[in-house]
Amino acid sequence: MRVGVIGNTVLTSKGLDLLISQGHTVSYVFGLPAHQQDIKVNYQDLAPYCTQQSIDFYQSNDFSKVYHYDIDLVIALGDSRIIPVKNFNCPLIGNHGAALPNIKGGASLVWARLLNSGSWGVSLMTLGEKVDSGEILGVTHFTYPTNMSMATFVSLCDDITIELLDQFLHYPREGTIQQNSKTMITVGKHIDSQVGTTIARLATLHNLSIYLPPRTPDDSILKDCWDEEFKENFKRANCSPYPDYKRCY
Repeated sequence: MRVGVIGNTVLTSKGLDLLISQGHTVSYVFGLPAHQQDIKVNYQDLAPYCTQQSIDFYQSNDFSKVYHYDIDLVIALGDSRIIPVKNFNCPLIGNHGAALPNIKGGASLVWARLLNSGSWGVSLMTLGEKVDSGEILGVTHFTYPTNMSMATFVSLCDDITIELLDQFLHYPREGTIQQNSKTMITVGKHIDSQVGTTIARLATLHNLSIYLPPRTPDDSILKDCWDEEFKENFKRANCSPYPDYKRCY
């Protein structure tokens, strides 16, 4: 199979290793432009890998550079950009760092550790025009120790995502394809982290789908008014490979 890959992270690299090991032809990797590399969580320079494997490598936000490729599938891994799916002439799939359709939105792994319930999920989906709106190709639920470091948790989520991709590549139509559904609750950007986490916990408890927003460095400020348990979860969530938390003075 001829494949195009979108992304520039450790997860992207793991996906490339899987594709090459299975004998697929990776025609290109569409990575981030230079000005976005320093702010991308878990960024990995894929230029040497692509050179070694004779893969075309792009560092751009101009997706038109890869529309002309004659390929069978595009896979986005660890990439949060809005991809103009209508302009591609093949199917597109991607990963999501939470269990669809119940949890949508950005910074999923940070929200996971803010909740720090000891259980989480990751998903594989087709890419739609709206964020996290495509068909759900697979979901894996798993447990983890609540004292696990953030770096280890991210690596665990990456590895489970690659297992999902491996299953899909071997048996693309044999899994249970689930239609996505509308979100019942939407949480706005820059909401107080403890308030947002409480809403997410209640939504999970009552099986209500929720959209959790992306986070910025301003959302990584620790507040003295929070309870001690949440402060500890906040510290675990906002550290490597994510930017470290800051105290509010």
